[in-house]
Amino acid sequence: MKKAKLEELKIHHKAYEKAKKEIEKNRSIYFKNIKREQDRNKQEDERKKLEKNSTFRKKFHRKKVINLQASEIKESGNLVLSVSNLTHYWGEEKNLK
Repeated sequence: MKKAKLEELKIHHKAYEKAKKEIEKNRSIYFKNIKREQDRNKQEDERKKLEKNSTFRKKFHRKKVINLQASEIKESGNLVLSVSNLTHYWGEEKNLK
Protein backbone atom coordinates (compact mmCIF):
# COMPACT_ATOMS: atom_id res chain seq x y z
CA MET A 1 0.00 0.00 0.00
CA LYS A 2 2.78 2.43 0.92
CA LYS A 3 4.66 1.61 -2.31
CA ALA A 4 1.56 2.33 -4.40
CA LYS A 5 1.05 5.63 -2.56
CA LEU A 6 4.72 6.54 -3.08
CA GLU A 7 4.52 5.75 -6.82
CA GLU A 8 1.35 7.83 -7.10
CA LEU A 9 3.07 10.76 -5.36
CA LYS A 10 6.06 10.45 -7.73
CA ILE A 11 3.73 10.56 -10.73
CA HIS A 12 1.90 13.59 -9.33
CA HIS A 13 5.22 15.28 -8.57
CA LYS A 14 6.45 14.70 -12.16
CA ALA A 15 3.18 16.08 -13.52
CA TYR A 16 3.50 19.06 -11.16
CA GLU A 17 7.09 19.75 -12.30
CA LYS A 18 6.09 19.42 -15.96
CA ALA A 19 3.16 21.82 -15.48
CA LYS A 20 5.44 24.25 -13.60
CA LYS A 21 7.96 24.27 -16.49
CA GLU A 22 5.16 24.78 -19.02
CA ILE A 23 3.78 27.70 -17.00
CA GLU A 24 7.24 29.32 -16.83
CA LYS A 25 7.71 28.83 -20.58
CA ASN A 26 4.32 30.38 -21.36
CA ARG A 27 4.98 33.20 -18.93
CA SER A 28 8.31 34.06 -20.58
CA ILE A 29 6.70 33.95 -24.03
CA TYR A 30 3.89 36.21 -22.77
CA PHE A 31 6.30 38.80 -21.36
CA LYS A 32 8.44 38.71 -24.52
CA ASN A 33 5.34 39.42 -26.59
CA ILE A 34 4.37 42.29 -24.29
CA LYS A 35 7.89 43.70 -24.62
CA ARG A 36 7.71 43.41 -28.43
CA GLU A 37 4.34 45.16 -28.44
CA GLN A 38 5.73 47.95 -26.28
CA ASP A 39 8.73 48.28 -28.61
CA ARG A 40 6.41 48.39 -31.63
CA ASN A 41 4.27 51.05 -29.98
CA LYS A 42 7.38 53.05 -29.10
CA GLN A 43 8.65 52.84 -32.68
CA GLU A 44 5.25 53.91 -34.01
CA ASP A 45 5.20 56.90 -31.64
CA GLU A 46 8.70 57.91 -32.76
CA ARG A 47 7.69 57.59 -36.43
CA LYS A 48 4.63 59.77 -35.83
CA LYS A 49 6.77 62.39 -34.04
CA LEU A 50 9.22 62.46 -36.96
CA GLU A 51 6.40 62.81 -39.49
CA LYS A 52 4.83 65.60 -37.46
CA ASN A 53 8.18 67.35 -37.16
CA SER A 54 8.91 67.05 -40.88
CA THR A 55 5.48 68.41 -41.87
CA PHE A 56 5.95 71.21 -39.34
CA ARG A 57 9.33 72.05 -40.87
CA LYS A 58 7.92 71.95 -44.39
CA LYS A 59 5.29 74.53 -43.47
CA PHE A 60 7.91 77.02 -42.33
CA HIS A 61 10.53 76.31 -45.00
CA ARG A 62 8.42 77.19 -47.98
CA LYS A 63 10.39 79.33 -50.36
CA LYS A 64 8.89 82.65 -51.28
CA VAL A 65 9.40 83.97 -54.77
CA ILE A 66 9.78 87.70 -55.17
CA ASN A 67 9.64 89.27 -58.61
CA LEU A 68 11.53 92.54 -58.76
CA GLN A 69 11.20 94.94 -61.62
CA ALA A 70 13.07 98.17 -62.06
CA SER A 71 12.86 100.66 -64.85
CA GLU A 72 15.63 102.94 -66.01
CA ILE A 73 15.46 106.45 -64.60
CA LYS A 74 16.30 109.24 -67.04
CA GLU A 75 17.34 111.70 -64.33
CA SER A 76 20.79 111.66 -62.85
CA GLY A 77 21.40 111.49 -59.11
CA ASN A 78 22.22 109.18 -56.28
CA LEU A 79 20.17 106.04 -56.15
CA VAL A 80 19.74 104.22 -52.86
CA LEU A 81 18.47 100.70 -52.49
CA SER A 82 17.05 99.65 -49.13
CA VAL A 83 16.35 95.96 -48.52
CA SER A 84 14.95 94.36 -45.37
CA ASN A 85 14.42 90.69 -44.46
CA LEU A 86 16.57 89.36 -47.30
CA THR A 87 17.58 85.70 -47.21
CA HIS A 88 19.32 83.48 -49.70
CA TYR A 89 19.21 79.68 -49.81
CA TRP A 90 21.51 77.29 -51.59
CA GLY A 91 19.57 74.03 -51.53
CA GLU A 92 18.48 73.54 -47.92
CA GLU A 93 21.31 75.63 -46.55
CA LYS A 94 20.74 79.26 -45.62
CA ASN A 95 23.64 81.38 -46.93
CA LEU A 96 22.48 84.91 -46.32
CA LYS A 97 20.37 86.20 -43.49
